[in-house]
Amino acid sequence: AVIRCSVSGVMVWEADLSPYGESAEFGGSSSSYQVQEVKLSEVAPMELVEESSSQDSQERLKDTEESFPACCCSFFSATRPLMCVGIGWSLILLVVSIGLAALPFRIETNFDSFLISDVESSLHRAAFNSATASRSTGAVRRLQAQASSANAYSTKDLFIGYSLAGRAGHRGILTAKSLSQISRLEQSLRETPGFAEFCNQTDELYHGLCNPGLSFSSYALPTLNITEGNIVPNSMTLDGMGFDPVPLRTAYLVAKEHNLADLFLPTGYDPDVEEGAQVLRSLFRFRFVVGTARDKVEDRVAASKVVDSKWEAFFTDVLVPALGSSDMVTSFKDDMHVWFDGTGFRDFEVYMAVINDVPLAIGSAVFILAYMLAHTRSLLLAVVGPLLAMLSVPITWIICGAILGNSTVNFANFLAVFLAIGFGADVMFVYYDAWTQSEGHAEQIPKRLAWTYQRAVKASLATTSTTALSFLCNMASVIRALRQFGFFMGICVLITWLSLTFIYVPTIVIDYIWCRRVRLSSRRLAGSKSACFGSWALVLYRIRYRILFLTIV
Repeated sequence: AVIRCSVSGVMVWEADLSPYGESAEFGGSSSSYQVQEVKLSEVAPMELVEESSSQDSQERLKDTEESFPACCCSFFSATRPLMCVGIGWSLILLVVSIGLAALPFRIETNFDSFLISDVESSLHRAAFNSATASRSTGAVRRLQAQASSANAYSTKDLFIGYSLAGRAGHRGILTAKSLSQISRLEQSLRETPGFAEFCNQTDELYHGLCNPGLSFSSYALPTLNITEGNIVPNSMTLDGMGFDPVPLRTAYLVAKEHNLADLFLPTGYDPDVEEGAQVLRSLFRFRFVVGTARDKVEDRVAASKVVDSKWEAFFTDVLVPALGSSDMVTSFKDDMHVWFDGTGFRDFEVYMAVINDVPLAIGSAVFILAYMLAHTRSLLLAVVGPLLAMLSVPITWIICGAILGNSTVNFANFLAVFLAIGFGADVMFVYYDAWTQSEGHAEQIPKRLAWTYQRAVKASLATTSTTALSFLCNMASVIRALRQFGFFMGICVLITWLSLTFIYVPTIVIDYIWCRRVRLSSRRLAGSKSACFGSWALVLYRIRYRILFLTIV
């Protein structure tokens, strides 16, 4: 076959496609090919071709628009997107503000709550502990008080533990050097302005329990009181300020006489059997007056809550800086380890851990924001989407609190912040990609929004419902914490989908109408994205058998 191309009668191109001449036989049959000339002047002009193609595309768009009629919801969201977004955000802020004010939440910091189940023995134990914790505040009760003016106290304890870091001699941590280091550390702690001020707020009768406190170094290094003209001391003050240690057995017997030997030394310690010890403990006790036996229980509970808030501030502002990273503690790290514990410290540590996890949640949101910005090229969509996903967590807290009548939030539920952002990102991408694809199926915004909802709601709802059901299946568990977490996460996933469906999609319309001019450049991004995906697909195709083999292995 020979093809010739001529322009205005002048041949400009000719090709012979048959190596066998004018006729060739294929499979026993003879086929003849005639030379044909195609003149470009006889071809329809390009303007007519483009016009006919545009007419065909418009007809296809009309057919597509007729097949996707705009419902009242999509029509309202497309014609009044600002109103839809404003109503949605108003409802979210109203629910969050009123809910948090009416249901003040308390974080459950007790790790033993994971062990509570629906077994009868576990329920009885939980009821007993709850009844014990609800007793009246104070060391004395009305019928046990010797006088109606007997004081009621709120007691807070601070324990400091010491252990040797390296190899020890026969006396272990009870050497003069170790006891002197412990005494200097506790003295520096007592001289801290916050510590001294907090100790001065306690009952004057019990000042000595926090300053100088109860420490074995005070018994081993007492201040010897020597009267004028004598050499032998007639008494000693247990303050740990002495220079020469008393015999170890003497210090032990005095502490035992005060019923404090078991507090300072390991259980079963006996200097007659083994003189050394590897660990040591000190106690600083703070006793605050919260009323008298004549006062109402409500007043004593309120005063005790004030003491609790001061105790938490004392832990955060004084103890953690002084015992966590002070120069004195750092200088002891080669010789001994220092630990501290006290009343409610585990709860405070959980609170601090939750607060320290906030930057991680913010980092997760920033990563998704950056990826959304690269995908949608819109700062508005990149900010609104993750923010809606994060706000679904407090809304779920309020709904669960209203349904269950319980304002206690398990600390494990804070994982919902990370999970909600991840689940929400999937829904955001589905809706945005469906909106972008709707441009090839409709021209009018209501028609495009109807096509987006009809296409994306089914896909996003299928994945959301399966994820929610997987969490709600945990409600069949006998473990209460697991059941609560499953219910919480199931509701949270559904709230995330609802907020994105009815607020994020109208935000896409707002971005399309008013924010198209401030978007990032799309041509370069689209070209680089297509090339990147094309190269990646080619690599996957070439190593598909290796991937399958490694997966099976």
